[in-house]
Amino acid sequence: MLSKAETKALYNKISKAYDLLSDHSEGPLREAGLKMLAAKPGETILEIGFGTGHGLVWLARAVGDSGKVHGIDVAEGMMAVAQGLLRHKGVADRAVLRCGDAEDLPYDQTAGQF
Repeated sequence: MLSKAETKALYNKISKAYDLLSDHSEGPLREAGLKMLAAKPGETILEIGFGTGHGLVWLARAVGDSGKVHGIDVAEGMMAVAQGLLRHKGVADRAVLRCGDAEDLPYDQTAGQF
């Protein structure tokens, strides 16, 4: 079991190659989960552990111009890759990304607001 610091360091190290290592196995599961979520235009959604951002792109397209996707990930390297993908896919304006720990979410959870 890795510590939080070790986990962060690992994901920062492999962020640029992560899709080559895991997209084949994770892609179909991610797609199935996103279909089940069935995001709608205008919704605001938080993705915890967004990785390289493929789910964020899907969600940003689903929520449309009137919605917003927020994301938190522990690794700055993953955030950089995800931001690049969001820009490349033309949906960066629909996403707000932060580095952080899911055990201490930087959102007002009691008000349900981001």
